[in-house]
Amino acid sequence: MDIDIFWQRVDQMLAQRDDLAPIFNPGATEEELQALETELGYPLPTDLRESLAIHNGLCRWVPNVPQLSSVSNISSNLAYGSGQLENMPLEDISFDPEIKPSKWSRFWIPFAEDGSGNLACIDLDPTEAGTVGQVIDFDYHGELHHQSNSYLDWIDEHFVSALREAFDLDYIE
Repeated sequence: MDIDIFWQRVDQMLAQRDDLAPIFNPGATEEELQALETELGYPLPTDLRESLAIHNGLCRWVPNVPQLSSVSNISSNLAYGSGQLENMPLEDISFDPEIKPSKWSRFWIPFAEDGSGNLACIDLDPTEAGTVGQVIDFDYHGELHHQSNSYLDWIDEHFVSALREAFDLDYIE
């Protein structure tokens, strides 16, 4: 599915409730996206880049819904993630077979958070058992789990389903 069509469906779904305050920030600028890519040292995956250009994360906390990060939050979470497991021995960290053992990888892009220190990250350097672009759960307790095979699958499975439940919305086909 095309990312533009996906977000149009999400926006239509949210429009079912005219009592809802906006939950998304306006799209990121090209300059903001380029600055993040410079910080990362590589281009953003296309689906994430296009998503951020449409909705630059959430503008307010929505209980029980993964908080999609803005460009600035992604940047902040890069530093947060890299320091989170610094003092934990690598052998004490558990990894699903799709994830390369590491305390942090520069190829993990933290695009969502749960408010408790856990991050959803796009993994651009998985093991042979994984998929480039898979989404992993980076748990600050030292557990890293495979969640979805792609960013688009993750936002549909985790974010949209949580939105539907939080606001009692029907899915738009």
